[in-house]
Amino acid sequence: SSITGALFGCGSSSQDELASGSLPRQETLYLSGQQNDAPGTFNPLAESWMTTWPVSGRFNLMYEPLLTYNSLTGEIESLLGSLVSKNNDSIVVDLNPAAKWSDGEKVTSRDVKFIYTMGSINTSEQISAIHVDTVKSEPAGEVERVAFLINKKQRNNPLSVMDLLQAIRIVPAHVFEPLIEKLGSKDEVKKLPMDQNPVVSGPYALRSADPNKIILERRDDYWGNAALHNGQLPAPKYIVHPIYKNN
Repeated sequence: SSITGALFGCGSSSQDELASGSLPRQETLYLSGQQNDAPGTFNPLAESWMTTWPVSGRFNLMYEPLLTYNSLTGEIESLLGSLVSKNNDSIVVDLNPAAKWSDGEKVTSRDVKFIYTMGSINTSEQISAIHVDTVKSEPAGEVERVAFLINKKQRNNPLSVMDLLQAIRIVPAHVFEPLIEKLGSKDEVKKLPMDQNPVVSGPYALRSADPNKIILERRDDYWGNAALHNGQLPAPKYIVHPIYKNN
């Protein structure tokens, strides 16, 4: 499950500490063990071995998947989408109509299809096609329903598709498609560090990164605060990952 599930609470900020260049301790969560060298790229299209925490690994702090797995309960939980059905032929997910990017654009099936066809993970062995319909759902009204068809001729494994739905984090197609058109190829776009105000769907944004530490800052306008967490904000306003030279 997303790390943010354990973070939600309340907090206050200290302008004096911020002015002095330090982060208010009572609002800052420190963690380590996820990044052992200087930050590389925060580009979610890059190969996993190239990306930097929290874009690397299964952290849903900046970019989020459709579903999450709660290891404490063994349950599949909703995030950008909700599981509608699963069988040997297809897995169906409804997109959360409340889900938005940090620039205010809605998360749509365009974003889903983009990353599942253009991302660094090859999904063609597991998924033969992605079908999208618009259905009526109360109380949301109309929602996009995305069906992932199991590739019977190759992998033929619905469980591997379920794993993809939790491992692949969705990215904003309306940001990356114009970049690919402008630069001429996905390979050229993958070279961009994407470390300056990236458009994200998750509860934290990248504040700064240097060879000593990576700092994330809470997004108080995160769509999931209201839609998933009863209006609560994550407790830490800042998450800091120090980078150590060695053990």
